[in-house]
Amino acid sequence: MKHSISILLAICFVILFSCADTEIEIFQKEVKDADKIKIYFYDSTTGKIGSPDRIFTIENKEEIEKYKDLFTDEEVPQNKCGYTGLLEFFSKGKTIISTEFNLNPECRHIVLTLRGRAFSKKLSNEGLNLLKIKFNSIKQ
Repeated sequence: MKHSISILLAICFVILFSCADTEIEIFQKEVKDADKIKIYFYDSTTGKIGSPDRIFTIENKEEIEKYKDLFTDEEVPQNKCGYTGLLEFFSKGKTIISTEFNLNPECRHIVLTLRGRAFSKKLSNEGLNLLKIKFNSIKQ
């Protein structure tokens, strides 16, 4: 009986503290083992992934680390602006997290699903700059 109560208390403790994580902390835990990122920029006329020159693959561990601070804790409404592109984090060939983002100043956000819940968060200044650098390198 004592063991049952101890086990029950341990489970409650784990659940209580696992729920206390912010979305940023959950995201960073999910992508901690990422070994590749793919960024797909949508064609502005079709809204779909276009030619291969609009897709970037990042496999450098130091560069991947920079993308782990993409957004802030600030909730933003899911805009009706559409999206600039898609960002995928991979580990061992499998997608860990897939997100969509918008780089336009009035719609600057990222949408992602963590633990079964969808979130719309403001892109951080660093995240915005990283994505804009890639976007601006596309041959228009």
